[in-house]
Amino acid sequence: MGREEDDNKNGEGERKLGDETPSSFLDGTGLVCVTGGTGFIASWLIMRLLQRGYSVRATVRTNPEGSKKDISYLTELPFASERLKIFTADLNEPDSFKPAIEGCKAVFHVAHPMDPTSNETEETVTKRTVQGYGVDGGSPGGSWKSMEIEIQSSLEKLLDINDSMSRCAASAAPTISVTQKLARHRDILHEYTQEFRRIKGNISSMREHAELLSSVRDDISEYKASGSMSPGVQVLRERASIHGSISHVSYFL
Repeated sequence: MGREEDDNKNGEGERKLGDETPSSFLDGTGLVCVTGGTGFIASWLIMRLLQRGYSVRATVRTNPEGSKKDISYLTELPFASERLKIFTADLNEPDSFKPAIEGCKAVFHVAHPMDPTSNETEETVTKRTVQGYGVDGGSPGGSWKSMEIEIQSSLEKLLDINDSMSRCAASAAPTISVTQKLARHRDILHEYTQEFRRIKGNISSMREHAELLSSVRDDISEYKASGSMSPGVQVLRERASIHGSISHVSYFL
């Protein structure tokens, strides 16, 4: 790909922040972030996202020795040269994830700390990891609750508009004032119609998000059950295996 890992400037082929629309995650043109990009699950996810047309920001951690990591199994994926951007981030420094996450339509937070000496429960570590990096606001439960409140509020306002229009229509001979009120109510009704379309787009995006994760799980299951592999999958398998072995050896040494 020819980019340095710590080069956090917009690269060629990357969409500028703000170019995404509410439905851009659904139509495969959005900017998304995958943390822990060198991991097994994350690398599969990155491959699938690139195949579907997304621009991807992947975070990788810096080697303790300061040497460059071999991440060619990511940078050599199809479409990576145009739509994959590598960011350096450290789980011990939550703020280091902000440049990669900022402006993204979705964040796949796959990075997870590994400390064999820690006595913390898995639940505690997971909660701290998610909440500490500014990505917990996009959790499914919180998003659906927020949408539920938005929809309820919009419905109540639409009912008020409907009542007002009914009163105007039931009045005596239409006057200029009544006509103006009806015109205003039509404008407001149009605004809320647009708002409902936005909410519908958000719901569709969340569904696509869930389907994409399910698709990645299916890909991994199929890969484990079958010996046949595409060139891209074969590269991921070999590179990930080598990288994993080196990482474990380095850790214990």
